[in-house]
This record gives sequence, C-alpha cells and structure tokens, in this order.
Amino acid sequence: VEAALGKPLLDEDQVPTFYFPIKEVNGKLTRVGVASFVTQRGPHGDLMLAVAVNTKAAVTKALILKHQEAKGLAGEAFLKQFIGKTYQDAFTVGQDVTPLPGEEEASQAVATGIRKYLLITRAAFAKK
Repeated sequence: VEAALGKPLLDEDQVPTFYFPIKEVNGKLTRVGVASFVTQRGPHGDLMLAVAVNTKAAVTKALILKHQEAKGLAGEAFLKQFIGKTYQDAFTVGQDVTPLPGEEEASQAVATGIRKYLLITRAAFAKK
C-alpha cells in the first residue's frame, strides 16, 4: 500500500477496522461489501472519510465526516464522482478527478484518501 501511494501510512491506517454491510437475498443474509474509515492529511488538517465498496471493490459511497477545508468538499456534488472507481483508477486531480474550484490540493487529498482505503481493502481481502 505504501509503495503504491508513495508515502507511509498514518498510524491509524496500520490496523483498520472493517464493517460488513449485509442484505437479505433469497431469505439468506449476504455480505454486499465492506466499509471503513480512513484519515487523510489535507492542506488545513486531517480529513476523516468513510468509504464503502461493493463486492467488486468499486466505491459505492464516500463521505467526509470531519474536515477543515472548504464547505463544498463534503458535498454530494463533489463526492459522487468517486462512485464506481476502483484501486485501478488514477485518482488524480485533472485526470480523473474534477476538483472543487480553487480547492485542488484539498480535492487531491480526498482522492488520495479514498484510493488509500481501496488499496488497504485490497491488501486485506484480495485472494492470494
């Protein structure tokens, strides 16, 4: 994960806690994905993100729970662009991420945090 990100993981990322949403399918409870929290450094402080993925490891929901950046960064209009992305996407502002106007650095921090979560999840659950 650190090699793919090009930087060390934060202490809080070293031992993640995963949550497994379940859904009743044909009378049987089935895992439909995995969710967790991830912390990412932003230009004005830490961002606390919640990210959920489906069983294909594609983002189904991304939320910013805590931040000190511009208000629109936590808005659905910005965050919906991450739905469907996987660890294989670039997560790069100007390439496959449209930044919040004037908030390119903070937008990249969000993208990096979501990608970090995807890489951690892949490392934890990918079949060897």
